[in-house]
Amino acid sequence: MPEDITLARDSLWSGQLDARQPKIIDQVFRATPALAEFSQRKKAQMGSERIHVNLEYGENTTIQGLGKGGTISLADTETVTTAYYEWRTIAGNITRYRTDDKINKGPGKQFDLVEVKIKNLIKGMSKELEQNLFSDGTDDDDTVFQGLELLLPENPTADNVGNIPAATSTWWRNDFYDMASDSALALLIDKMRDRVRAVEKETGKLPDVIMTTYELRDTYEEVALELRTDVQRQVGDYSYQTVAYKGIPFVPSSYATAGTMRFLTWEYIYLMYDPDLWFTKTQWKEPVNQPMDRSMQIVCDGNLVTSQRRAHSTMFNIGAATGAGGTA
Repeated sequence: MPEDITLARDSLWSGQLDARQPKIIDQVFRATPALAEFSQRKKAQMGSERIHVNLEYGENTTIQGLGKGGTISLADTETVTTAYYEWRTIAGNITRYRTDDKINKGPGKQFDLVEVKIKNLIKGMSKELEQNLFSDGTDDDDTVFQGLELLLPENPTADNVGNIPAATSTWWRNDFYDMASDSALALLIDKMRDRVRAVEKETGKLPDVIMTTYELRDTYEEVALELRTDVQRQVGDYSYQTVAYKGIPFVPSSYATAGTMRFLTWEYIYLMYDPDLWFTKTQWKEPVNQPMDRSMQIVCDGNLVTSQRRAHSTMFNIGAATGAGGTA
């Protein structure tokens, strides 16, 4: 294929992708309720070797009553430390095979092909991002995001999140409860109330959302006929129908952990991203051993982080058994 024609088509595709980039990002994060929620909780960090998050973990111990002629300690109190999270990358590609360019020669057909490829990209990136948000971050080559399974696990007493060992830093643990010995029908609402109270004690307010599976959302609907409320959740310009407990909306996801509810406080969990590498595209290039095919990669650098694990709660093994008990 003549080089000038190839370059012209590269330019046409690049121009269309540049023009559509904000729309692509918007549509990726409006694909599901979970993605829409996290899209409103993004924070930017320009580069750096790792993502750094300042944490407040202690109290100022010098505060005291002061009488006439009294003194107050000038000793400094260590109350701040830093958590470090690794950058992770999600990437996808748009490939034009030489047969695509040959068949779709007219400008109209080229535009149609661009739309098809973009829709496919949006579908694939949305799926990958949402799966990552619920991952445990233990991919073989450490490429997936460190998702909720890692940040807010079932047992946070001996893990290491953000380069801080929870075994020795007891303040760096999320609230958790195992319902393996509880009847969901009899005790689900009571245990949800306990989890909400635990978060409220730490933050002074109710959790913002309850992230769970569609199946557990439906289970809640079945056992909470008198308590549940139907709500229309508005996130930016994205809207979806769900149910709520104490005004806290359920956010369902196909990739949430089975049998688990996570009570999240948005102030302390967010998606960090690098603006220079956020849905950023490479140049068009010819893949090795694929003559006259053209490929472009789309790259996203970021990770899910939390600045206060105890502001969240994880309740798991819901519906796994019946009876009474449970451990926390």
